[in-house]
Amino acid sequence: MCTMKPVWFLIILAVSITGCSSKEFRVSGTIQYSDGTPVSKGLITFVSADRNVMVETDDNGRYTTANSTNKSGLTPGQYKVTISAKGLPDGAKGERPVEMIDAKFSNVTTSELSLDVTSSMTKDFVVERAAAAPAKRKRPPRES
Repeated sequence: MCTMKPVWFLIILAVSITGCSSKEFRVSGTIQYSDGTPVSKGLITFVSADRNVMVETDDNGRYTTANSTNKSGLTPGQYKVTISAKGLPDGAKGERPVEMIDAKFSNVTTSELSLDVTSSMTKDFVVERAAAAPAKRKRPPRES
């Protein structure tokens, strides 16, 4: 005969369910431009209601949320995803790095990228390049 009261059973059940939901899952994948070029040294951010997890891509556009530098994975739930990458336009030397990805992907309110984490998974993302900055116009020579 069980002498445990039903209230204790409910408390133990609630504690065990809460403990299970804090599991973190590994999410990995690649980020590339629409032309297939990898986004190297980019920054991908997973934004949820309670936390942000930021991860860098390698030279081949690969990322993972649980690796030697970033110990945390993603807890189950919905995430908005932002991606950014700074670099120099082709042929530019000695200039200040500029955003290489279209600005809509780096802003949590305009990014259409999202992720529903229910288990460890692979998720690839494709982004558009930023519009090229207009070339500097040369001033016409002064007339004397």
